[in-house]
Amino acid sequence: MEKDILALLSVRSVHFSKRQRAVADYICEHPDMAAFMTAELLARAAGVSESTVVRFALELGFSGYPDMRRAVQQLLRSRIGAEGQNVPGQPETDYSRLLCGTAVEYSKALAALAEGDNPQLFDRAVKQLQRAKRLFLLGEGMGEAAAKQLWQGLRLIRDGVQLVGEEPYGQIFRIGAGDALLYICFKGGANHGPARFAHDSGAAVIALAGESMRRELSFADNFIPCGKGDGEDYTSALVAFAVCGAILRAFPEELRAGGKKSEKIRQEYENNDRG
Repeated sequence: MEKDILALLSVRSVHFSKRQRAVADYICEHPDMAAFMTAELLARAAGVSESTVVRFALELGFSGYPDMRRAVQQLLRSRIGAEGQNVPGQPETDYSRLLCGTAVEYSKALAALAEGDNPQLFDRAVKQLQRAKRLFLLGEGMGEAAAKQLWQGLRLIRDGVQLVGEEPYGQIFRIGAGDALLYICFKGGANHGPARFAHDSGAAVIALAGESMRRELSFADNFIPCGKGDGEDYTSALVAFAVCGAILRAFPEELRAGGKKSEKIRQEYENNDRG
């Protein structure tokens, strides 16, 4: 029988320590995220240790953290069901349920970024980008927008960043050892030729792609999965945008300094033009 986690939290709340209350508050305020988080990720979000989260689940009477997470998922399903019920006198179709379901799907995909080997793969990718003499960003299909977003930030941080557009071979034919190419693609069977050429030329290739594309991108030096990736879908694109955002957050001081310098130059020369 499923445990009602809200009822458990309510009954036991008076006995919670400060750290336990932080976990309980996060679950109540963000069930859509907590439902798919690992114990480690929930601990980070609540500002406590992972062992606190695990002990919290046991003290609530669950067999372990996975059992408590299933209870949060059940809570989320019940909320979505309630919000999706039709209101008397209104049309039968209620799109609020569709919105809630989409939010759950996206939340689950984003939470998966912090699971398994992904944090280590991301750490390795950032270090590869830092070491690269030149950095090429290539996006296929919906990945093009994510590549452009990352390029707009990285060009404020360092020199030698190129966004690869149409006629890619003409833009990367000099790529070689010491360079890196970040390849963002979600559609299986897409033209991976430019990325493969970069790899064969000695450059480090970092792929952001759907899990289902892991095999066809096996030549990549680093592979960070972005959702299931059964085709061009918004879930994988959202995860890729999150990875790109995390990459930029790895260089906060450089990004801030580059933005200020760029804005200072713009204001100085625009004011001179007006004069």
